[in-house]
Amino acid sequence: AWWQVHLPIYGVTTSAKVKSGPANTYSDMLTVEAGSLVGSEASREGWLKIRFVKGGADQETVGWIETSNVLRIR
Repeated sequence: AWWQVHLPIYGVTTSAKVKSGPANTYSDMLTVEAGSLVGSEASREGWLKIRFVKGGADQETVGWIETSNVLRIR
C-alpha cells in the first residue's frame, strides 16, 4: 500500500481501540493488536490518524489511536 512507503510508520505497543475520531467520546471501530504496523497521516492532541490493514484483509482501515499506544519506527 502507498502509505507503507510514504507515511511515518508506527508500531503498536499495546492492544488498543481504534476510534472514529480523535477522542475517547468517538465510537470504537475495532481493536488493533500489539505488534501491528500502522502509517500515520495526521495527529491531534495525543491522537494519531492511522492507516493499516488488519489480518490478511485487502481493505485498509483509517481511524484514530492514542499516541500512548504506539512507538514511531520511521
